[in-house]
This record gives sequence, structure tokens and C-alpha cells, in this order.
Amino acid sequence: TSALKVLTAINAWLYSQSLHSHLASDMNRGYVCTFSAIIFKSSTGHIFHSGDARIYKVHNDHLEQLTKDHRFQINANKSYLTRAFGMEEHVEFDYRSFPLQSGDNFVLATDGVYELINHRDIIHALETGPDNLDLAAEKLANLALERGSNDNLSIQLIHIEKLPNLTENEILKQLTALPFPPELEARMEFDGFQIIRKIHASPRS
Repeated sequence: TSALKVLTAINAWLYSQSLHSHLASDMNRGYVCTFSAIIFKSSTGHIFHSGDARIYKVHNDHLEQLTKDHRFQINANKSYLTRAFGMEEHVEFDYRSFPLQSGDNFVLATDGVYELINHRDIIHALETGPDNLDLAAEKLANLALERGSNDNLSIQLIHIEKLPNLTENEILKQLTALPFPPELEARMEFDGFQIIRKIHASPRS
């Protein structure tokens, strides 16, 4: 709810500026902005995303893209945003939440960076350790520049060192994430085990 209020206000301002710029002399100026943010609260991550910036999760040398690009590719050289702040009167954004783990790394980057670097580049940069994330981000931005990027170079690296104890809501969410097992019968396969026979069952359990 808090994020929705803030993001709605930002979008309203950008959209208003775009309308005024169209009425004024600076017809070519549009107040449109891609937006990707991650919020850490307790042991849960919350992502808010609109546009074509990206958020990746890196854990155990595995790179996972957590956001979807809101971009339509016309051809190899031309594309346009299908969703961003300031484009419409009412903002649309993707939201998701997920549990965090100690040791998780996150990468936030614009297309000026991620289109010119790869999985190995990111893993190699993170090998410098959590105390050198600013230097690692600078190296990745410079690498994209060296490979011919002509767009803005925005990148941020985040490392989760330690997490607080789970809240009651987080524990409940974990417990209710898995479905109840079916009624177990002989010769059934369940979670990699085979049920041989029922030893005891009562009306209460």
C-alpha cells in the first residue's frame, strides 16, 4: 500500500510533465522513465517493476532474472517500451515477493549494461567479495562501455550478509506454501519414498 501511494504520485507527476511539454515548445521531450526497485523487509524481498530495467538474483553462481522486460522488439535494431512511468495516467507495474537467504546477491541494471555483459561477467565481478561491490559495479559498467554501449550505464549490486529471524507472517507463509499430502496408501510414491504399509492411524491423526 505504501509503495502504491508513492509510485502513483511519481507517475502522476511524470505524466503531467509530459502533457505540459507537448503543449509547450519542447515537443520532443517526454517524461517517461523505466523503474525497477527491490525492497528488503525482514526476511522477504519485494519487487516493483515497470519498463525494461532488470533485477537479477545471484545465488550459488546461478543467475535468475526476476523481472520481465516491458518492451516490444520490432527488429534487431529497433524496439519500444510497452510500459513505463509517465506513459499513461494510471501506472501499471509488476509486483512480486519472495523469501531471502543469507548470501544472496542482487543485480539491478539498465539495458545499457545488461545487453553488453553476460552471466560469466557478473559472477566474475562478484568474486571480488561483498566488501567491494562498488568496484565490481564500476568494472561491469566500464566493460559494457568498452563493448560499445551507447546508452545510460546504471548498475547496482547488493549482497545479503545476514537476515533477522522470520516474522510470524513469514513463518505462516512458509508453512502454507506446500499443499497437504494425499491420503497415503501402500505402494504409493511420496516425496521420493515408497509407502510400504500403514502402521497406525486414528480418527485424530
